[in-house]
Amino acid sequence: MENLKLGPTAGIHLGRMLTTNNTLTQLLLSNNQLKDRGMNAIALALQNNISLTKLDMNHNELTDRCFEVIVQLLNVNRGLTELLVIENEFSNESKEQFKRLEEKYGINIC
Repeated sequence: MENLKLGPTAGIHLGRMLTTNNTLTQLLLSNNQLKDRGMNAIALALQNNISLTKLDMNHNELTDRCFEVIVQLLNVNRGLTELLVIENEFSNESKEQFKRLEEKYGINIC
């Protein structure tokens, strides 16, 4: 589902789907303009989904406004092993915190 320019509303619908889906292992959503609103919905849904191991959110216009929900996700979801968030609009401080989270949880964040 990459490069479709889905927008934030699609992120909300995907979040709803992820609350009941226990078989999907990878969700590749790069370049879809999901923005913080879409990421928030997806991250909240994934807090209770352990089947997904890879989430690609590259190029989605994400900012620091969704950083805390990502931290919450990583605090509770031990199934996720790869989180791709490059080419978004995170501050340097958030990028540094991503590095610390990567070490803390043994997850590949790039």
